[in-house]
Amino acid sequence: MNETPKILSLVSAKGGVGKSVLGANLAHLLSKEGYKTLLIDLNLGLGNQDILLGVNPKYNLLHYLKDQVNFEQISIEITPTLQLLPIDNGDEIFTFSHGEIISRILNEEKVKEFEYIILDLPCDISPQMSHFFKISDLFWLVSEPTPPAITNAYTFLKLAQQFQAPIALIFNKIRNEQEAKVLFEKMEALAHKHLTLSCDLFLAGSIPSDPLIERSTKNRYLFTQRSPNAYSTFQLYNILSHSLYKLEHKVLQKERRKSFAVLVRQLIEKL
Repeated sequence: MNETPKILSLVSAKGGVGKSVLGANLAHLLSKEGYKTLLIDLNLGLGNQDILLGVNPKYNLLHYLKDQVNFEQISIEITPTLQLLPIDNGDEIFTFSHGEIISRILNEEKVKEFEYIILDLPCDISPQMSHFFKISDLFWLVSEPTPPAITNAYTFLKLAQQFQAPIALIFNKIRNEQEAKVLFEKMEALAHKHLTLSCDLFLAGSIPSDPLIERSTKNRYLFTQRSPNAYSTFQLYNILSHSLYKLEHKVLQKERRKSFAVLVRQLIEKL
């Protein structure tokens, strides 16, 4: 049993880039590999992980923080290796700070049973974020290939430059892998020129614009679960694999089979 779960934090400096959708599917893939995973929705007032995972929780973190229920009562089992802590979307949840919420959760004895904790953080570039820089082992920074999203992602890097946690950049809704590589190289060069990063910044991977993802979000199911051989699933698996290797030098053992459609698409992108 791992007594110190690794904390993987999902961030984006702009709303609407698909952070929470990718987070739910990353959690599913990680748990599918056999790692006991806890997904915590910390989007205060805007939480949607329960919707994305197709569950209707009776209790949430607000009930827990008000001592109305215990940890086990708010922890929802999605699969035998994946559990969710849902957030409340009312105004009352804002009486608790992010630091207060996560500190209380991490002090729970049951949390030590998990190997990985994924924090779905709000789109918030503020001093409050410094708390998560101190406790996170890795950040997934999700961005789109648009000037506003990239500018905001760079702003996040400015906030992160004094901390040590590696930052794995994910480009969502991208045209192809080459576009993601070019954008990352430009951002990396800019960061090296103007910032003093203490952390490791790397490109974890990219996800294309895909109607499959849009349908899964609309119909409340995980695209990685319903379409395990889809190109987007394969790309997200590569992102997870790359991130864990950077973090812990772990190689995921599950054999990934590329479907014929995946192989064709990869060949086309190389032309």
